Amino acid sequence: MGRSEHIDYLDGWRGLAILVVLIAHFGHLESTNLGLFGVELFFVLSGLLMARILYEQRMPIGEFYRRRIARICPLLYLFILVVLVAEWARGAHVGWKEALALPTFTRTYVGSYVFDDPFPVQHIWSLNVEEHCYLLLAVVASIAVLRNRAAAVLVTLAMLTFAALGLHHLLQGQARKYLYDTECAATALLLSAGYRLLYRRVRVPAYLPLLALALAPWFYLPTTPGATRLQFMAQVTVPPFLLAFAVNHLETAPAWFLSLLRARWLRLLGVISYSVYIWQQPLYLSSNRFPFHSAVLCAVLIGCASFYLYESPVRRWLNLHWSGPRRHQPEAIPETAQPASPAPPPLEITAPATAISQAAQHLR
Repeated sequence: MGRSEHIDYLDGWRGLAILVVLIAHFGHLESTNLGLFGVELFFVLSGLLMARILYEQRMPIGEFYRRRIARICPLLYLFILVVLVAEWARGAHVGWKEALALPTFTRTYVGSYVFDDPFPVQHIWSLNVEEHCYLLLAVVASIAVLRNRAAAVLVTLAMLTFAALGLHHLLQGQARKYLYDTECAATALLLSAGYRLLYRRVRVPAYLPLLALALAPWFYLPTTPGATRLQFMAQVTVPPFLLAFAVNHLETAPAWFLSLLRARWLRLLGVISYSVYIWQQPLYLSSNRFPFHSAVLCAVLIGCASFYLYESPVRRWLNLHWSGPRRHQPEAIPETAQPASPAPPPLEITAPATAISQAAQHLR
């Protein structure tokens, strides 16, 4: 099956996401939820890309799962192994439920509250959400009656996350530990995937995607104590819409902003972002021992080494050698084609000519 052309400014979006996470973590901005803002930047991008792969290009489900496993699991399992062995070596107790839940993407449901875990694995909650959503998106794509109405189905599922939030709130009160469960945290990813299948019908001026992106982080900033409940409601409802809108209409954003996203350093950060995100957590939890700049630099350097020495080679090998039965595949639907309506102007894309773009081809 042919791959779609690589869109370079989406690497910059991914780079922006990990940059926000690093600033929130190592800047010790615990009074804000900017780390969550960074994660939701990842979520809406994943929704866009998965909608392209499953509903536009019609990638076979088997190949989709193989590529997702090759993308996520090798690095995650190495990280889990390193963390658990290190904790065992220093005499810490490693519960079997938590240890088993980590590689099976069930940690937010099994064992103690994930953010109470003494080991540096709290950030794996976001991978749980991603993997559960990949499964859900693939199920919708594999059932014809759902696939033909995928946009409506995905947007409806995104709206149901608000019902799940309300139900959890009624049952659990102010604890809010449920916020990281998939049925509550999948809003941005599902909404972005559903909107991806609708966005061509919406023509927007160039400034609107940038305005939506600029407005979103304000919902994660602290407010006065009396406004906490209102802020909480706004934080879980408004940003997913803003970010899903922004990333799906990014092609219409001003040229100068797309040029910023195409900056080589930001794109490189986006290419290695998964490795950086995985390995930054132990450094973050011990970052009080390091100056801000050295902690961030260590996280980026370790992530870079992890990407080029392990993540990318292993993924490439798996994608080349782990394949299903060969069969004739229908031609992929072009990036800018829409069977039910006239094709819009083509997206601005670039062939993978540089080393950054070549590495980025292995992200999917």
